[in-house]
Amino acid sequence: MASRHFHAYGGVKHPSDTFAKAVGLASYEVEAPQQLASTRTCRGTGVDGRPLRRRVVLMAMANDLALNLTVPTFLGSLQNISVPGGGTLADHLVLACSSESSVEYILNALSLDYDVIFLDTDIVAFKNFVPHVLSLGADIASTIEKCRAFDDKINLHAKSIPHDAKGVVIPTFNIGVTYFRATPAVLRCVHAWMFDMWVEVEFRPHLWDQDLFKKVVTRCTLYNNVSLHALSPRMFNSACFKPCGCAYTDETMISKPGSFL
Repeated sequence: MASRHFHAYGGVKHPSDTFAKAVGLASYEVEAPQQLASTRTCRGTGVDGRPLRRRVVLMAMANDLALNLTVPTFLGSLQNISVPGGGTLADHLVLACSSESSVEYILNALSLDYDVIFLDTDIVAFKNFVPHVLSLGADIASTIEKCRAFDDKINLHAKSIPHDAKGVVIPTFNIGVTYFRATPAVLRCVHAWMFDMWVEVEFRPHLWDQDLFKKVVTRCTLYNNVSLHALSPRMFNSACFKPCGCAYTDETMISKPGSFL
C-alpha cells in the first residue's frame, strides 16, 4: 500500500487529473442546513462562515469480489433515489475500483474542496440521506457498530455528553457511511489518519482503515475543535444490530445518551 499511495518521503500522492474530473462531474450542490441558511451575509455565508451551499460527492470503493457480489444491489438502491434538479444518487457517486485504502480517495476529494460521503458497497439506501446528514451541522459524522441511544445532532466532544472515567464516550465507529466536511481542520484529521496508516502498514500489512479511524480521528477532532457526530442508528441500521433494528425513544436519547440497547 505504501508505495502505491505515498511518495518516498511519506507524503500522500496528489489526486490524478482523471480522479479530479470524475469528482467534479459527480458532485452536486446541496442547500446548507436551515440553521445556517437562516442568517445570510453579503459574502453568501452563514453566521459561522460556512458556505450556504455545499458541494457534495458520494464515494465508494470496491474490489473484484465486491463488484460482482454487492455493487449491483448497492448501485440499484442509489439509482432508485431521485435528487432535486434531476437524476439519482447514483449519478453523484465516484466508485473507485481498488482493494487498497479508502482514506486516500477521501483525502484527495476533500483537498479539491468537495464534501465527501463515503459509503461501503454492502449498504442499501431507501431514501435520500444526504439532506439529513448535512442538516446535522457536523464536520465528521459516521455510523456506529452497536445500537446505542445517540442524538446525531450533538457533537460527541460536547461537555453536555456524559463521559466515562477516561473522559470519553466515543462509540465504536463502523464507518460504513461517513461524512467529511471540506474544511482545513477536517483535512488535517484525515491526513493524520492516512499518515498513521502509512506508519503502521509496514508492521500490519492487512491494516484496516476502520481500525485507525477511532484511534486517530477521535483525538484529532478533539484537539482541532472539529465536531464529531454518531449518525443515528435508528436511521442507519446495521446487520450487527438485533433483527428488529435499533429503536429507542427521544426521551431515552436525552436522558441516557450513549446507553446500549
